Formats: sequence, C-alpha cells, structure tokens
Amino acid sequence: MTSQQVAYDDAFCASSVWWGWHLLANLLTKAFARALYVIPFAGYVILYSDYFSKLFHFPVLGPSGHSFLPVMLRLHLIYYGSLLLLLAYISYQLAVPTLLRNKTSVHQFVSEVLSTKNYSVAQAALQENIDHLEAVEMHGLSDKERAELESFVTNMKARLSNITFNDDNPNTIPNALHFYYKWKNRTRQLRATIILIITGIGYSCLLLPALDIFQQVVRMTYRSLVHV
Repeated sequence: MTSQQVAYDDAFCASSVWWGWHLLANLLTKAFARALYVIPFAGYVILYSDYFSKLFHFPVLGPSGHSFLPVMLRLHLIYYGSLLLLLAYISYQLAVPTLLRNKTSVHQFVSEVLSTKNYSVAQAALQENIDHLEAVEMHGLSDKERAELESFVTNMKARLSNITFNDDNPNTIPNALHFYYKWKNRTRQLRATIILIITGIGYSCLLLPALDIFQQVVRMTYRSLVHV
C-alpha cells in the first residue's frame, strides 16, 4: 500500500491494527507489569536470601524429579525476566512517540485530550499532521480521495489558529487526533520490534517457573485421582 493510500485510510477509514506502540503500552505500562519492575531492586535480596529461597521448595508436590526446573533456575528466571521487562519498559519510554507514551489505544488518547481540553497536545498533533500530509504526494489518489484529504488538511489549518473544544464542527480535532495516533502508532517499527522481543523474552522467563509448578500440580492431582 502506498504512503498516499495509507494517509487516506488513516484519515477516513476505521481501521485497526494489532501491532504498534499500543501493544507495548498494554504489555509494559499496566499495573501488573509495573509491579514486576520492583523485583530487580528488592528482588535480589528477597529471591536469593536463604530464608526466601526455601519458599520456592514445594515438597507437597512430590519428588523434585517431577520438576523440570531446579529451584535456583526458577529464581534466576524470575529475576532476569523481571530485569528484562524493566529494560523493555525504560526502552519503551525513551523510544515511543512522545504524545503516545503510556496510551494503550486510540480511544484513550483521543478521550483524554478532549476531556482534559489539552490545547498543547491538540496543537502539536494538528501541526504534525499538517506537515506530514503536505509532504505526501497526492498523485496516487483518486480525485475524490485527493479532494477529501486536502479538505482535511484545510480544516486542520483553520482549527490550528483557533483551537476550541466546544464548537468544533466538523469534528476536526477528534478526527485529527485519530489520524495522529494511527499514523504515529506505526512509526519507529524497528525500535518497537526490538523492544517487543525483549518483552517477550522477559515474560517467557517469568512464565516458565509458573508452568513448571502447574505441571507438578497436575501430576499430583492425577496421582490423587488414580489412587482414590
């Protein structure tokens, strides 16, 4: 798809994508993820102390041979997994487009700007949209599409000098914010991909100990049912 068609679709089509900065925001900025970021700081003392390391032994689950992961390996995975997630979170905060930081969806982004009447964000989004669309060659579009996109730019220019949230006909600011989010959500994809890989490895490290305990519980439950 050409850049002209992408710009038109962002402006006038209700399209949604599964991949983008919003995915990283959902994986790295939610409360459950933030709780994990404490482990690299306090976790070393907790996980590797003699007292707490005993808590990772589960004799009730049966012989240790039923576990695929030694206890110390579980501790290493938890510690380094949370460390990788912290690294991914810091990288995300540095790499994500500024106005999209911690925004998990286009709905959240637009509603927050409109509800708080954030003039600075609206102004920045309008200006960047105008600069971006004026740099896009329109020759790849039909006459109708070109006229609609040019009208969209004209409306944003008019609103840029008179930003108001109460009388915004024809919804120039919400439409501009939608366009801005969808456009920026796809930018800097190499950085986003690298951060996603780090995030995936981090979550995998945390998931493996949980799966190991789960399979032990399943084994114990199965043995109990068989011997009933």
